[in-house]
Amino acid sequence: MKKITVVMPVYNTEIYLEKSIQSVLSQDIGQENFILIAINDGSTDKSLEILHSYEKKYPNCIKVVNQENQGVGKARNVGIELADSKYISFLDSDDYYEVDFLSRHVKKAEETDADVIISGFRRITSEGKVLRIYSPSSPQRYTKYSTMSSCNRIYRLDFLKRKKILFFENTFVEDTPFCLSIIAQGAEYGFIDYIGYNWLFNPVSFSSTKLKVGNEENTDKAVEMLEIFLDVGAIKLTNSPEFSYFMFKAISHQLLRQGKQASREGFLTQFYKEKKLLENRLPSALKLTSIIKGSKGDEIKVRLVVTTFFSIYKLGLMSLFARIYTKGDKI
Repeated sequence: MKKITVVMPVYNTEIYLEKSIQSVLSQDIGQENFILIAINDGSTDKSLEILHSYEKKYPNCIKVVNQENQGVGKARNVGIELADSKYISFLDSDDYYEVDFLSRHVKKAEETDADVIISGFRRITSEGKVLRIYSPSSPQRYTKYSTMSSCNRIYRLDFLKRKKILFFENTFVEDTPFCLSIIAQGAEYGFIDYIGYNWLFNPVSFSSTKLKVGNEENTDKAVEMLEIFLDVGAIKLTNSPEFSYFMFKAISHQLLRQGKQASREGFLTQFYKEKKLLENRLPSALKLTSIIKGSKGDEIKVRLVVTTFFSIYKLGLMSLFARIYTKGDKI
């Protein structure tokens, strides 16, 4: 049995695919200790051809699965179902590992007996420009919420299968519900102050383009996304200040990141719909105690932004803020 399985969904990434595969093959844990399961999810470019060429050359550590396009959630679930190893990780086919990514995570997992080991990541452009660096340098209770990516970490496979944790399928958001499900199931976490995952910035990703504030369809999608998060955490995380802070932070993130170009009316409409959702389902997320207590362990600059946004709401200044912040009415 292999030590760890790397699951890689692939969809039309021929430009980046070989670099991603090579980053797995060069892992210093040794090819005898891992298997790469690459799921070609109906690619129409040369991705499948590339995958088969590597599978033929490295049959002992690469397995290719070809399926009709069903989405990244389904592709990852196929990988989970096929995996037969102690640990599992997920690598997007346009991203890549540093050479010691797997060995460092497995070592930490063996030392701590944790169900999930999280490290940092480097957010980069296709030209190699670094946009952001994150590493869990001083982990606290909230740190496991800090990055809702499924990729800058490894998991104990037995935990996922025993708890029946899978990715959501046929939705526009996969990583966050998956990560929240693991938290809700009481996983034990370990952290490494290390950056070994290189995450390619995609300017046309769903989160960058489809959830912009300003029209009814997008606002409904944003509310739907929050409802999914609440559905996952509703029972076991209701009394967690970290979850309450996470939910208010999600609203803040949406509105501040994607609401700049919205109209004042569109910005406020979305905010009040989302506030009403929290009032009905998680009122603790609108309390100052949750914002203060739940945020310990988040990045300081992020805590400051969320706390400021919360203060604007509590002081009844959201309408004034929207008038100043948004540009939609001024274009």
